[in-house]
Amino acid sequence: MNENISSEYYFLMADYSYPTLEYRNPDFVLDRFLNLDKPFILPEDYPVIDFYLRRKLSKPKMVDYHLYDGFTPVVSKRLKEAFEETNPVGVQFFPSVIHVGKKEDEEHPDYFIVHCHNCIPAMDRENSVWEPSASGLPGKIALSVSKLVMDMDKLKNIPLSERRIFALKECSLYVLFHESVIEHIERLSPKGCYAVPVEEWYDDLMMDL
Repeated sequence: MNENISSEYYFLMADYSYPTLEYRNPDFVLDRFLNLDKPFILPEDYPVIDFYLRRKLSKPKMVDYHLYDGFTPVVSKRLKEAFEETNPVGVQFFPSVIHVGKKEDEEHPDYFIVHCHNCIPAMDRENSVWEPSASGLPGKIALSVSKLVMDMDKLKNIPLSERRIFALKECSLYVLFHESVIEHIERLSPKGCYAVPVEEWYDDLMMDL
């Protein structure tokens, strides 16, 4: 086993040259469910989740990876299937439609919102840079993370099959992808995202590109 497990992990970053998404349904608070470290059950009243591009473009460029709320990916069918082929534990995909166009009357139905509830406590609290959370939820100690250093002792006894994709227990907004998953999806040359090694990532990375 590679002793430096952190070198095997990546964040998937959105390409912000493409529009991000917004969600407008006041009757169903999506954010309340997506940050929970347990499976999410889509209500029967909402079999499909509707999103809208933040910019009303007449001919928008639809890509494999769009971002909602700064953290939650909405991916194309082919990217979803590539993720599923890696047999991740605790990752759900829910059917979504993206409405586009100047009048938002054009629909792109083959998209899926990604919810990872496979939460693992993997943050080295002493050496990471993070802001404490006052949520009171068990294990949710971080409101945000500026620089992540992974705790090798917490990860080394977990089989790879159970940590190919996982969210930080300390702050489940942050989802990590094992290099085997990244290598698999990169065969598609997906549009709209790119991978950054955890060891090179920091929260202002986009500002410096």
